Amino acid sequence: MIAVDVRKLYEQYGFLIHGRCLGILGSQDDAQDAVQEVFARLIESHHRIRDPEKVVAWIYRAAQNHCFNVLRQRRKFRGAIDADEVVSGEKPDSELSRRQIIRLALECHNRKVREAVYYTHIEGLNQTDIQKICGQSPATIRRNLRTFEKSLPRLRKRLAL
Repeated sequence: MIAVDVRKLYEQYGFLIHGRCLGILGSQDDAQDAVQEVFARLIESHHRIRDPEKVVAWIYRAAQNHCFNVLRQRRKFRGAIDADEVVSGEKPDSELSRRQIIRLALECHNRKVREAVYYTHIEGLNQTDIQKICGQSPATIRRNLRTFEKSLPRLRKRLAL
């Protein structure tokens, strides 16, 4: 076991985690809540982390998972837009933002593809960093990115973009 200085980790990485959560959730309040939740979980489970180099990856993964869970809850309880609700041949509503279109595209893929796309195109990380966070090999990351890129023409056609 390692001794984890949560305060030091928060000071070093809190703003990065907040930025990631804000990017996913789109709300300052939700992002702040997510950061607090992630660091509270770290306090509760830091005794299980054995490798000090994996603490940051754990924090990033916990933040991402928490934010995706929040989005699922929003969709479930608020009736947020779903990929199946966009009818083929119709132009998306003017309120349908670019971010929502990206979310629709990502909903059609599994977690590993979403992670590769998110960390590459949204966070701007290189494949080595993504491998540390997600555990995907660079070859798997490239394959997942190709899978996503191949699906874009179908989505564009479906949304009539």
